[in-house]
Amino acid sequence: MSRGGGGGGAVPVLPAEAATVGTWTAYTDDETGTTYYHNDVTNESVWEIPEGAVVVRGEDLDAASSNSEGGDESVPSFPAQGGGGGGKSASTSESWLKAVDEAYSLVEAAKHQDETGNTRAAIEAYKAVCDAFIGILEKHPDAKGTGQYSMIEAQVEAMMKRGKELKAREEELETKAERDKKKRPVVKELVETEKQYNANVKEMLHHYFKPLQENLMSLSPVVTSADLDTIFQNVEDLMGHSDALLQDLSQDEVTSELRVGPALERSMRHVGVYRQYVTRLDRSTARLRELQGDKAEFADFLLNINSASR
Repeated sequence: MSRGGGGGGAVPVLPAEAATVGTWTAYTDDETGTTYYHNDVTNESVWEIPEGAVVVRGEDLDAASSNSEGGDESVPSFPAQGGGGGGKSASTSESWLKAVDEAYSLVEAAKHQDETGNTRAAIEAYKAVCDAFIGILEKHPDAKGTGQYSMIEAQVEAMMKRGKELKAREEELETKAERDKKKRPVVKELVETEKQYNANVKEMLHHYFKPLQENLMSLSPVVTSADLDTIFQNVEDLMGHSDALLQDLSQDEVTSELRVGPALERSMRHVGVYRQYVTRLDRSTARLRELQGDKAEFADFLLNINSASR
């Protein structure tokens, strides 16, 4: 019994219950010197001792060898398809073992691509594995029913399943990429609009609100405290809220992941600040115009501010 290529081949994996059926006889592979085990009931040969197996050694080896077909053949054969019949089946042939070895090398390559995140390469590699294994099974129908054959069938099923999972993930990522491509300019416009609004509010506070607020401390203020409240309302609250929103919009969840929902949801908790300002905006505008028309010193003060800010 050869592993094909010096011992690096696939090892049949048997069901756990198979270990308790019949007696396992230990043999030594002439080519590699490695011990393997043959079950006299199931006619399976494996490299590893199954858990719970009863193993016959010593003088029983000679007895087992003399009972094998051909007299001088010490290696038990896998049964040909359909049961009896002497001689080695295709499952123990060099071509079979070499093909299995090559297929398993593809498995390792596919797993490496998978583990390193190369999704597209992993999908192709898993497909190559399945094609290789299926080709082996089609070329060796006489191996059907052996532990090796069942093991390969299980590998094909597992590789196909993983390949489908990766394909679904790849399609999901492609869909997200297409969606993000459309979303990115919208998010960018949202951020830029908020930045411009924030800059405008800061300019109003710096050039108008603060100077008029300081003017209230003079001997002859150009506006009353009540008028100042009417004109500017809760503009300082608006400024604080806009700063917080901009900070939220600068987080990775927005800049990288384009997830603006959480930031806007947090912003909506303070929507009352905007509602208050908008509700009183007409009254603020009307009072500003009245002061500009009725109080020359107020109009002159605003003109001086405008000139200084240029």
